[in-house]
Amino acid sequence: MLLDMEGHDTKEIEQVKKDLISGKRIRRNEQIYQIRDGQLQVLDEAAQQKHEKRLAIEYRAKTLAQKSGSWHVTDAHRQQAKELIELAYTYAEHDGRDSLIKTRNENGLVVIGDWDLALLVNDDQASAVSKNDWWSLELLA
Repeated sequence: MLLDMEGHDTKEIEQVKKDLISGKRIRRNEQIYQIRDGQLQVLDEAAQQKHEKRLAIEYRAKTLAQKSGSWHVTDAHRQQAKELIELAYTYAEHDGRDSLIKTRNENGLVVIGDWDLALLVNDDQASAVSKNDWWSLELLA
């Protein structure tokens, strides 16, 4: 597999090489490249999303374990993290996206991100918006 860098200057090529060698994933021409076990590999979008979900589940499982006062991640922590991550990705998919958005403040209006919405719903502090929601039907107060 070759990473097409035609038309790029030496500085750009050196930066890509440096990033790949350091373990970063690089996106070029709608492909994602990484070096694993000394081999250049090409990942498709589905593989990338699966990898990101797996990393998110492990990260959240560790966070849940620490919140419970333990450094040991159990299967229960992983299962709870998996359910939360899947819920967050479900909200993104319902909105027509493949990746999660973060909570952000846009001119004083807080836009709740997928992960924060999943946490709020899980804690019964919010409910997911459905297509029958009064806001969706433009029945604004």
